[in-house]
Formats: sequence, structure tokens, C-alpha cells
Amino acid sequence: MLNLEARKQMKIVSGFLLVAASIAASGMWSSAAAADLGQLSQSAKVQAAQLRRDTVDMESFTRSNLEWRSHTAQVEKIKSDVNKVGATVSQLQAARGDAGKRDQDTIDRVVGLLQELASNTTAIIDHLNQTPGHLKNPTYEGYLKANVGLATAISQEVSDAVAYDSAAKTLEKLQDQVGKLG
Repeated sequence: MLNLEARKQMKIVSGFLLVAASIAASGMWSSAAAADLGQLSQSAKVQAAQLRRDTVDMESFTRSNLEWRSHTAQVEKIKSDVNKVGATVSQLQAARGDAGKRDQDTIDRVVGLLQELASNTTAIIDHLNQTPGHLKNPTYEGYLKANVGLATAISQEVSDAVAYDSAAKTLEKLQDQVGKLG
């Protein structure tokens, strides 16, 4: 039986809803359509990198003897990260019409990955709620490893898109300069 402190901590976690992932999927926040895609992409890049670091940290807990409270605290960080990335991605979705085909495809891939990561995170929370002392469970460890892979894929997708857009802008500037010379 969990003590009162443990029940309170678990209740906090169990009340968790990954609202941002559903917002990202529904395309809300249409006022963001005028937002600068480059700035939003840069924000998503930073947020996705933090999400990746936090999922890697949590997965590393499986190789230690940390108690469930440490897992609970870390999943709270991941929840916050997912919500931040989800909010930014929903803004990108709202501005999707202003984006090129390549960026639209990236947004679509990131939304799918983020939804899967949100689902895994919910499963992690359910496991911690139901069996907080079973931290070496293969299914639980599988969700943690899957989240690392998903967060890595999200981070890579966004980083690649930002790098591509930066290179395209540089190329465009160089072409303008060459055009002025000729």
C-alpha cells in the first residue's frame, strides 16, 4: 500500500493529459498562421532537443536503482516537454499553408511521432500508477526505449528541416548576389 505522499504524487501524474498532442493533431491555434515559420521551427528544434535529453535520462534510470519517485519526477519533465513541442507544432500546423511541401511533410511526420510518444508516455504513467515498484518490467523499459527513439526522430526531423531551410536561404542570397554581379 502506498503512503499518503506517494498517493498524492501518483495522483498528480495520473491527472496528466497530453493536451498539446491532441491540439497538434486538430490544428487549433489558427491565429498562429501569421507567425514566422523560421522562428517556430527554431523553437521546435530547441524544445525537441530537450525532450530527447529528458527521455534519454529517464531511460537511463532502468540501469540504476532509483526509486519510483525519481521516475515520476522525470515523466513530469517529459510531459512538460511534450506539451511544449506539441504547442509549437500546433502553431506550425496553423501556418502550414505558408510552408513549402517539404516543411508540410516534416510537420506531418512530427505530429505522428509526437502522438505516438504521447501514447507511450501515458502508458508509462499508467504503469507507475498501477505498479510503482516494478521499474524493471520489460514492457515498462520498452516504452522508455521507444520514447528515446521517438524523441530522437522528432529532434532529427526538426533539426534537419531547420538546417535545410537555413541552407536554402543562404543559397538564395548567394544567387541574388551572383545575379547582381552579372
